[in-house]
Amino acid sequence: MVEDTFFVDVILPLPVPNFFTYRVPLALNKQLMIGQRVIVPFGKGGKLYTALIKKIHNQPPKEYESKYIDALLDDRPIVNNFQLKLWDWIAEYYMANPGDVFNAALPGALKLAGETKLVLYPDKKIDYSTLSDKEYLVVEALEVRNTLTLLEVSEVLSVKNVHTFIQSLIQKQVIVVYEEVKDKFKPKMVAYLKLTAFAAKEENLKLLFDEVSNSKKQLSALMAFVQLSNRYQKNQQPVEKIVLQKTANVSAAIINKLVEKGIFEVYEQQKNRFYDYANALITDATLNEHQQQAFTTIKQKFETKDVVLLHGVTGSGKTEIYIKLIKEALEKGEQVLYLLPEIALTTQLIVRLQKVFGDTIGVYHSKFNENERVEVWNEVLNFNENLAQKTPQRFQIVMGARSSMYLPFSKLGLIIIDEEHENTF
Repeated sequence: MVEDTFFVDVILPLPVPNFFTYRVPLALNKQLMIGQRVIVPFGKGGKLYTALIKKIHNQPPKEYESKYIDALLDDRPIVNNFQLKLWDWIAEYYMANPGDVFNAALPGALKLAGETKLVLYPDKKIDYSTLSDKEYLVVEALEVRNTLTLLEVSEVLSVKNVHTFIQSLIQKQVIVVYEEVKDKFKPKMVAYLKLTAFAAKEENLKLLFDEVSNSKKQLSALMAFVQLSNRYQKNQQPVEKIVLQKTANVSAAIINKLVEKGIFEVYEQQKNRFYDYANALITDATLNEHQQQAFTTIKQKFETKDVVLLHGVTGSGKTEIYIKLIKEALEKGEQVLYLLPEIALTTQLIVRLQKVFGDTIGVYHSKFNENERVEVWNEVLNFNENLAQKTPQRFQIVMGARSSMYLPFSKLGLIIIDEEHENTF
């Protein structure tokens, strides 16, 4: 039995006005789906690019002889039909090339090219037992040379198509794309203090208090530590070094003296970008009369209109109305997009909503590194409507700047554009 020959039209991440047609190897006939990524050669030198399948058909191009797809990267689409329709609209409305829209929409880690530079993941301990032989060779080469392009990786492995190995290493958080590191939020490492094993014993601590009693500042620092750490309560707290200095009104030199005496031990810990809301979720407040009136009016308008404008001065309680609207969307198993003009200026709002919705909220913007953006992308892509009707899913709500509108939502029920008058929109 002769198998059909298929062709695909793909979007290339280049400023070109057209889609390009490639021939599908017979081995991939039954695996291809619209929205998957493929590796294709383009141009006279055959430079490899990550392209996206837009259409599958059996019509060869008339103007040129089609090249073969080099490799298939995904076992399922990473972009859905809703997105592709949005991309088409953006390209037409703004007279943009499909490749420009593709470039703007996908995180960099999802569209590797031949000259893409790779580095080891910063400050990450590598578990070599999880690596395949070829992955190990890539890591070994990066430890020696610091930076490699995909073409150089191809030379190291003596393999033409290295994208599957690179994709695996990115998913394992062993390597990152060099551009990611430039824009990356470096983990904020904070110095914390704790009592040494010796000082943590109550009988020893009493002796140490006597020892520092002649130094007013050292005594003040030790007493402040006991208070801040909730030492004699059930919910003991970690103590930041800088917080202790401010509370006790002492210098770093005083703290260092206590470290030298074997009372304190300094350790570093990565501090969350936002409030740590685990086990600290709060319920939303009851709406007052004016808020309830606004909420009821919005609901009535939604029956006949897709868009409603809520106007209120700062501090008028708009956020409480948003929270109630979001809760209703979650109860229906819908996704929510909360657009903000600038993430950096709205951390307080993000913290507040995270304290209500916890892990249901994801934050997406260009200041996070590409691995973190891909994580949010995949969570949104994996959204399960049936499960969401029973319990809210992780990142069912996304807060972000304009780039978050490109995420692969499949059941977007509510969009909130906060401060919509801002020129960044």
